[in-house]
Amino acid sequence: MISYLEIAKRIKDEEESNSDLELDDDFDFADTPNFKRPSFKFLPCSTAKGARKKWRDGLSKIFTFVSQYQDVRISKRCPLIRISTRGKMNGYIWGSHTAVGNAIKDMIEMGLIEVHDYRYRFNCGKRNRCRIYRFYSENVGTFIDFCLENNIKPYVIKEHEYDETKKQNGKAVYEFDRKKVLFKQNLKLRKPEIMGESDFKDFLEDCLFRNYPQLSFYKELVEGINAEYYSGWLKDLKIKFKPKFRWSTTREHITSIGIRAATKMNNTKRDDRDFILDEYGLDKRKDIRASVPRVTLSINNGEWFSKDIDLYKEIYKNCHQDEPFTDKMRDAIKTLFMRAYFDSTEKNMVNHTWQKMNQDGIAKEDIDEPMRKLRNAIKETCGDIYKKEIFLAESCIYLGVLKRLLESGRRCWLLYDCFYSEGFEGETDEEYSQIIDEYLVESFNEYMSRSKEEIR
Repeated sequence: MISYLEIAKRIKDEEESNSDLELDDDFDFADTPNFKRPSFKFLPCSTAKGARKKWRDGLSKIFTFVSQYQDVRISKRCPLIRISTRGKMNGYIWGSHTAVGNAIKDMIEMGLIEVHDYRYRFNCGKRNRCRIYRFYSENVGTFIDFCLENNIKPYVIKEHEYDETKKQNGKAVYEFDRKKVLFKQNLKLRKPEIMGESDFKDFLEDCLFRNYPQLSFYKELVEGINAEYYSGWLKDLKIKFKPKFRWSTTREHITSIGIRAATKMNNTKRDDRDFILDEYGLDKRKDIRASVPRVTLSINNGEWFSKDIDLYKEIYKNCHQDEPFTDKMRDAIKTLFMRAYFDSTEKNMVNHTWQKMNQDGIAKEDIDEPMRKLRNAIKETCGDIYKKEIFLAESCIYLGVLKRLLESGRRCWLLYDCFYSEGFEGETDEEYSQIIDEYLVESFNEYMSRSKEEIR
């Protein structure tokens, strides 16, 4: 049976050679002083017979492509994206690598993108890489407005369409169940034709507040924290805690809803964090080890799991493997944990893992048994799996801790599952860690109580 070390390594190798940027990945950014944003230019349409349809079809496909990245916040920095002429998603849109290359030229001509790094490698196996492009969000916004004004709709990728209609007496009937509005992926929440996108998201958000009674309390808690503690020079540490919706490529369905407390500083690369810590005087730090497994186990047991036990190690024990548990094995289990935890079914977990890894010299069946064992080991160690809902629980619990830290007079930065804080004079790291542990118990108990409240 293939080792977890090997599976994780093959995923890493494939990610390094894969040229398509996943929508959930962090974007790289380039600083604007290094270049100037080009002006937007409309792509001219030939007067030859049949050219107008070809022109519209081309813009429609570009519309679909740029929409993947348009949610990136516009700031003083420019997103960098990797574009592969042979990537699977681009193949769905344009059909061939030649057509993708022509579309890239059109996007450059319009000022939507610009080459940032010309270097690329092809037919080099694991060392493949593609060119990196600057993505000009403002120009893309102008392009999308132009398409909408000219009734040019995004190209429909048939492989990614969703259908939520049911047949009744031979006719398609739309049905909507508010209880299905959950923090979840693989959703099929179809927008009524009479409702705009913004109104539909507002409607879904109202459903979320009804389905998660604790959500309203923590929304108000965040608003209070931001107003009282994160103004002026600390404004970049403000918490954003809002549902995030993902649309299908047709913009007809919401396919995923997620939520996680974050700040605009959370995209900072690890190498740049020390500068932020120095700037705000944050000299204390506490990481919650194995956060998702810990929160999961705590919810299932009804009390905060405060024991200093490495849950990734416990999960690996329940996989019943012969290889020793090393630091590298821990990293491998941590990497594979998210795939085993968040995928909807074991079959999908195996399929998606297979798709993400270097497949040279192995068969899909080779990873089936170890990945299924890992998923079962997670359940054996932590109990029921909550998928995307776990980030709601994790965020709320840690927001409660953050509030207590701020109330004690500290400056703080909540970076997902890590608390960076200003230490008190003479306070040791052990004392700070103990304080966090006490706050975690209090905050967890409060969250469990709030989550059981009835909507009034």
